[in-house]
Amino acid sequence: MQSAAEAEPFFKPLDSVQTYKGSADAVVEKYRMFLSKTLKSGISGKSEMLAFIKEEDRLFRSFLSHLPELADADLSVITRDTEKCCLLIFSQQRMAGSLIGMPWYIQPGEPTGESYSTLWLAVMTSTKAM
Repeated sequence: MQSAAEAEPFFKPLDSVQTYKGSADAVVEKYRMFLSKTLKSGISGKSEMLAFIKEEDRLFRSFLSHLPELADADLSVITRDTEKCCLLIFSQQRMAGSLIGMPWYIQPGEPTGESYSTLWLAVMTSTKAM
């Protein structure tokens, strides 16, 4: 798959970026603040989108390391704001005409590591119009 080969140089090093240290609450708050700031400032252009993906990946992996501690926590703000950020990226891509006909990869409200990877792969391989 040519698209995956083009995106691999961006995604492969992300796993080597160290996750954030701190308590589960501190990581969730950092994640929440990042998403909130992103929604306020928006994402304009490919460089901001790539920076968002890198930081979101780091925060998501940091969050996953605390998953057992967060079993009963209300994480709806994280889920909702992540979905809004994804929609923001896709709406900008659609306006640029580069995602016409591309299927939706994340089921709203059900983000998973695999679906995010698929989403970001779709976004990365469709940014030529940006």
